[in-house]
Order: sequence, then structure tokens, then C-alpha cells
Amino acid sequence: MKKYKSALELGSVLLLFLIGISGCFEKPRYYPHYLTGFVEPDTFQLVDIRLESPWYQTTICTIILSNKNQKKVSHFGYDGSDPKIKSFLTFIGDTHYPSRGREGRLGNRKTGVITSPKSITVTCDHDYNETLKAGMLLNEVAFISFSDYLGFIQSDYKNDNYRAQINLGNQENLKRLLASKPLWRLQLNTIPEAWNAETVRFTVTMALPTDKGDKSVTNSIDMKFPIQSQPPMQ
Repeated sequence: MKKYKSALELGSVLLLFLIGISGCFEKPRYYPHYLTGFVEPDTFQLVDIRLESPWYQTTICTIILSNKNQKKVSHFGYDGSDPKIKSFLTFIGDTHYPSRGREGRLGNRKTGVITSPKSITVTCDHDYNETLKAGMLLNEVAFISFSDYLGFIQSDYKNDNYRAQINLGNQENLKRLLASKPLWRLQLNTIPEAWNAETVRFTVTMALPTDKGDKSVTNSIDMKFPIQSQPPMQ
């Protein structure tokens, strides 16, 4: 009986030893990309979220981009097998982010859009000034504020000042939206005093690239002025 007990104890110790050394030889996990989730937008929403901050005082609304076939964004799921995402990450240079070892896999999630709009137009149903009448393009006085993940990636992961802004008067600027967080803020140069106590309808149209060609999407939102204080986004 003693021999049987000793053999059992020895077997248990040996099993624990083998489990321990197997962990030593386990291939370490490493996710070499800054972006952890991806959205190929084919639609968008205009939402009345305006922040109480000097940077966002002239915000009209928030633009949320999404894909109709994507119920939610999966993080850390890319394993190199998706050729579209692989091509995108190679194109933007997000291939060697140094800070995503095993400990960092569950934190610091970053979602980026893998395509940017071919065009964006903004109009409203009120006169903006004596020159820009109701229904005319507001692109020259319209801006999009966004999280510039592309700039961070292309600075070799050093410049972490994500806050950026582009003017919609030059549609070439839209290329900078690539890899950005799919949540943008539509802003104007100024909010006209004539809009005080008015409800203004804004209409945004985007041409979004898809596998079947460019898709035109139009949405509108009614905004009440002056801007009311809004709680910060979580």
C-alpha cells in the first residue's frame, strides 16, 4: 500500500512538472497591431451628441459609421487570415505595434475604419450667411473632428495626439479619415446668431466604397439652437 501511495505521489509530482515546463515552451501570444477592431462602413447615423468643451462648441452632431452586416466589432480576433484586413494593415503600416503582449490583449481597444468616404456633402434648410443660402453646400465652412489613429501609426507609434480636424471644402482631406475611430463630429466655423431658438435640418450625404461599388447614403437630423449642454460621452 505504501508503495502504491508513493508511486501515486511521484506520478502527481511528475504530472505537475510536465505541465509547468510545457508552459515554458508555449509560444508567446503577440498581437502586432495598434488597431484591435475593424469596420468597413456602408452606412452612418447622425446623432445629437454635442460636448460641452471649447473644442466642440460649434459641433452640429456626431456621425457614427457602421456596417449593416456587422452586429458588433470583434477585438483581437484578426489572425492574419483575412486578406482585406491584411492588405489594409500593411498599407497603413500597422504591423509592428510593440505594446500588445499577453498582458495587453484585453485592454486599450482601438477600432478603425478600413475605408474612407469618397465624398461628403453637407447642406441645411436655413441660410448660413448672405452668401450660403438654404440648400447650398456648406462644405467650405464644415469640418470633421476625429481620432487620428493613422497619424499615430505612421509616426511609428510615437505621436499620440489623436485629436484632428479636416475641412470638407477639399475632398482630398477625406483620405485622412482612414483608420480613424468610426465616430466623427460634424462642426461648422461658427453658429450663426440667426439660428438662435431655431430648429435647423442638416443633411449629410456620403459616397462609401464597397465591394459592389460606391454606395450613396443620405441622412438628415434636426438640431435645436442654441446648443444645449450635453453630458460627456462615456
